[in-house]
Amino acid sequence: MLLTAFISPIAQADSISGRQCDELASSPYSKDRPIGVKGVKTKDINSTLATSACKQAVAEEPNIARYQYQLARAYYKAKQYDEVLRLFQVLTDQGYAPAQAGLGHMYANGKGVVQDYKKAFELYQKSANQGFAYAQSGLAYMYEQGLGATQDYKKALYWYKKSAEQGEAMGQNNLGIMYEEGKGVAQDYKKAIKWYRKSANQGFSYAKERLIILKEQGIY
Repeated sequence: MLLTAFISPIAQADSISGRQCDELASSPYSKDRPIGVKGVKTKDINSTLATSACKQAVAEEPNIARYQYQLARAYYKAKQYDEVLRLFQVLTDQGYAPAQAGLGHMYANGKGVVQDYKKAFELYQKSANQGFAYAQSGLAYMYEQGLGATQDYKKALYWYKKSAEQGEAMGQNNLGIMYEEGKGVAQDYKKAIKWYRKSANQGFSYAKERLIILKEQGIY
């Protein structure tokens, strides 16, 4: 079956399988996630149930991009990377931001492909420019570490802020690190603690650890 993708408006799914696909595999960061659906972290996806629901949703409504993306997320949880890459590439070619970020992640981490930081950077950048929070955090990390691009703390700080302001936990945590360590900005413990707290409230373990350590040091 030839897959096609269009960036669809935010709407409730019309089919039972579509609703199930959204509930089981939507990303917390996708802007086309239906209203009322919180989204599921990749690690929490039930790949068996999500794959079944999303395959049916794609078959019934092949022009809805998010179903294809969510099917790819289900495949990723099951480590079926060939299928993930196939779907992400189709959607990336259509300019679908979540898939661009997902494909960037695959290249950054060598999942099903040869690790390629330059390609990962380019994909994160395309997605980040469309406002996708996870990609903004990934792009910031690439700038911070000098992966696929020249190391640039100020650009890293800029993109971490973009991500953090959208509520992305890793971006909030890493923005806290930038303020704590004075990377690309004057050291500011107050702001570091602010962002660590936001990240910790979402369960990000490193942020929790930094808050404990900073408290033990008498920083706050």
